[in-house]
Amino acid sequence: WRNPCDDLYHYGGIRFSADRKTGLVAGYWPVGTVKASFVEIWRNRQLHHAFEVSRSTPFVSHDNLISPSGELWTHVNDVTVDLYSIRGNLVQRFESPTDITDQVFSPDGKFLVIATRDAAIHIWHLENNNAVTCISSGREWLMLADDGYFDASRLGGELLSIAHGA
Repeated sequence: WRNPCDDLYHYGGIRFSADRKTGLVAGYWPVGTVKASFVEIWRNRQLHHAFEVSRSTPFVSHDNLISPSGELWTHVNDVTVDLYSIRGNLVQRFESPTDITDQVFSPDGKFLVIATRDAAIHIWHLENNNAVTCISSGREWLMLADDGYFDASRLGGELLSIAHGA
């Protein structure tokens, strides 16, 4: 599945699971005017799976992560994070209203924390797909859950404006 022109085949990022037995290698090669991006999953120094991720959008290879267990990996595309199984099956898609600037798995692999350009932090529980959004400014903060519940510091409510309309 590799491009036969190895001089055009660019590796962009390498990530490892916590036990260092599973690795994710990402990169791209030009296909006409677009870049076809790929991900390779390596286990115990053997190529386990290889995937073409995208041909339609520029590939940001440094934004891929592999979970601490080595069973999940992510691919970021502007405002979405796609969570894949080690076999390349899409597990979940997380969407943000603004560009994603960073992401990290919790050490136990149960949460994916995503930072966005609007200075919000989104914490997704991977087992039940629930999310909490955190907004902060200085010492004030506000946390919103998907079900509408929230918590805030003493003045944290001032960080949010709600408009009701049709």
